[in-house]
Amino acid sequence: MLKKINHKKIIISLTLFFILGFLSISNTALSMPNNINIKLDPEFPSANQNITVSTEVYSTNVNKAKISWYVDGILKLEGIGKRNFTFRTKNFGEVTNLTLSIDSSETGQISKTFKIIPAELDLIWETDTFTPPFYKGKALNTHQAVVKILASPNFITNNGTKIKPEELVYTWSVDGKTSGDGSGYGKNSFSFIGPDLYRKNVISTEASTIDGTIKNKQYIIIKNYRPEIIFYENDPLLGILTNRNLDYFSISNNSSEELKIKAYPFHFSLYNPDDIQYKWFVNNDSASGYKNNIVLRRGEITKGSFSVSLKIKDLKKFLLFTENDFNLNFK
Repeated sequence: MLKKINHKKIIISLTLFFILGFLSISNTALSMPNNINIKLDPEFPSANQNITVSTEVYSTNVNKAKISWYVDGILKLEGIGKRNFTFRTKNFGEVTNLTLSIDSSETGQISKTFKIIPAELDLIWETDTFTPPFYKGKALNTHQAVVKILASPNFITNNGTKIKPEELVYTWSVDGKTSGDGSGYGKNSFSFIGPDLYRKNVISTEASTIDGTIKNKQYIIIKNYRPEIIFYENDPLLGILTNRNLDYFSISNNSSEELKIKAYPFHFSLYNPDDIQYKWFVNNDSASGYKNNIVLRRGEITKGSFSVSLKIKDLKKFLLFTENDFNLNFK
């Protein structure tokens, strides 16, 4: 026997179906602003800097849509397909409210506001290699040297308070690979063994507040250099003449019967004099018994030009060696 069809239940079911379907479409439309993204150039702007913003919307054809750009609620640019917009950031700690509104036949009108807060991040590096006392230059990274990088952020809140470096979160990377141990809250310095000979490392860090409202990212390239030998004359009256590098000058000695030379091994990592081997040569003949000082004496018939060379090697560090020479002219 056929059951009697209940038309009221069918009507109610169809009504619920349409209501649920409408709610589903409405929720999708409301969530559209989450699909609006922007790209900044530069990616991490500083204070009072012109930056270009471009839209990234994958749910509609923005080339046919009406696009409006607002800065702090004021319309600055509007038109069909206006995907790019340039504006100037404010001072450190001052927020720019950038609103992007897109009106298209596919999605209707959608908008999203982005907060742009300028910040600054500098990276400073140093290494443990040797330079002589009072040397004004920078110690360079050489093979197996330890390099330390310090992040110096300039992050200011909207109330004008500067955030301390140890109150930020840092993510350090070496050649694109994140260092889990080196990253974290308050870790504004990062140490690592520098690159091998003739190579380089790209070190980057992203610093951000805990809530992520202020952040910046910078990178630095650390190169590997060869150590050097610098020769100086050790004058008996004036001392070591560091104003003249004998590496670049020929020596002319008209009065003294001897010449004292001091050699400095620049940029040897964790320099320990006991680990350094010195080998001196005069006209390719070995001159033994000397370390970083050598005395060259005039003989009875010694005249003319002579080649003086030195080879230095670290006995505990493979590939850490160098050599240099200069010309000595007795008249």
